[in-house]
Amino acid sequence: MRPASGYEHYLLSEYASSLDSIPLDVAKSLADLRELDGVLNNAVVAFTSRLNALTDTLEDPHSTPAQRFMRLIDLAEHATQLKMGNDDKIRVATTTADIVSSF
Repeated sequence: MRPASGYEHYLLSEYASSLDSIPLDVAKSLADLRELDGVLNNAVVAFTSRLNALTDTLEDPHSTPAQRFMRLIDLAEHATQLKMGNDDKIRVATTTADIVSSF
C-alpha cells in the first residue's frame, strides 16, 4: 500500500469534521433509517420466500384448496407487516427531511 498524500489527509479531515457538524437529531434519524433498512431488507427476503412458496403450491396439481388458502393468508399477513415497516421508514424519512429543511 502506498502512503497517503497530503490531499488525501485533507479530504479525510474535512469528511470527519463534516460528520461532527451534523446535528444530533439528523444523525439519530439517519441511524434509524439504516436500522429500518436492515429490518425491511430481511422482511423483503422473507416475503419473497413466501411468495415463491405460494407459487409452488399453486403450480402443484396435488395441493388442496386449503393449502393454497393457508399460503395466501400467510403471504397477506407478511405483506401487512412489510407495509407497516415501510410506513415507519417513510415517517422517519419525512421527519429527517423536516429537520434538515429547518436548517
